[in-house]
Amino acid sequence: IRNADAIAQGRDRRTSNWTYLVTEASITVDARDVQRATRRARLLEQATGVPAVPAVIGSRTTQDAQLLAGQENVVFARLSP
Repeated sequence: IRNADAIAQGRDRRTSNWTYLVTEASITVDARDVQRATRRARLLEQATGVPAVPAVIGSRTTQDAQLLAGQENVVFARLSP
């Protein structure tokens, strides 16, 4: 968890419950970034009992990363060049 690129905490607008956003950042997001974000979000959720949402952010992405992010419900943010 400590190696995540960013962790933010906020309230879910629908439920008003606290939640974490666990983010991995790369210039080119690949499947490993998606896997790391997912694994770290799950670990943080287990450690705190607070829901954690995995996220990745980058300028480009691989097709594998896009597919895996969709399967794992990972938030994907794309940076504009």
